[in-house]
Amino acid sequence: MVHTVLATFRFKTPEDMQAMKDLLVTPEGLTKTRTYDGCVSIRCYETEEDTMVIFQEWDSKEHHAAYYKMRKEEGLLDKVKDTLREDLEVAHLTNVKA
Repeated sequence: MVHTVLATFRFKTPEDMQAMKDLLVTPEGLTKTRTYDGCVSIRCYETEEDTMVIFQEWDSKEHHAAYYKMRKEEGLLDKVKDTLREDLEVAHLTNVKA
């Protein structure tokens, strides 16, 4: 079963969000994520309130945890943290069978 994660980034300024968008198109951005072990898919959305939502699907929660740890250890999360007006919100979603 695929594990779904929703990451919400609320930026201080439009320039901070643009810097994130610029980073995402580099080899260290979404390319690195998409080729990371266990990544099924990743999609990014933005709102008018300088907010970006990243919808991720992983083979398992453990795969996402390893990816998150790697991003933290390489310093990316600390770099992005300085541009946020609120803490990064990471939600692990469970499929509701209806």
